[in-house]
Amino acid sequence: MEIERIGKLRLPNEACGLLLDMPYQKADGTLTYVRELPNRALEADSYRIEPTDIQLALEGLEEVEDVAVWHTHPSGLIGPSQRDMVNRPPADIWMLVVSLLPDGAVATWF
Repeated sequence: MEIERIGKLRLPNEACGLLLDMPYQKADGTLTYVRELPNRALEADSYRIEPTDIQLALEGLEEVEDVAVWHTHPSGLIGPSQRDMVNRPPADIWMLVVSLLPDGAVATWF
């Protein structure tokens, strides 16, 4: 999993980014693009994505149908943290937390 690989590179900090559904790239319409964005949080156990980073990431891309936000939990916490729920964007934006565990990653959508 690409997000797990990126997350391990950013240890001990959380990594974050976008998942982009770009069906024109694959005939079956599957998700094809994982984009890492800078984590602007000051604390290692948190993440913050700036709107300008999202705008730059989407610039010039054609036919992006769906966008979801992802971040990692290097501590291994499975699912969204209390802070994740408080800072969650509007409900129409899908969120993905990838928990980095010693025996592999666990992904949770919320």
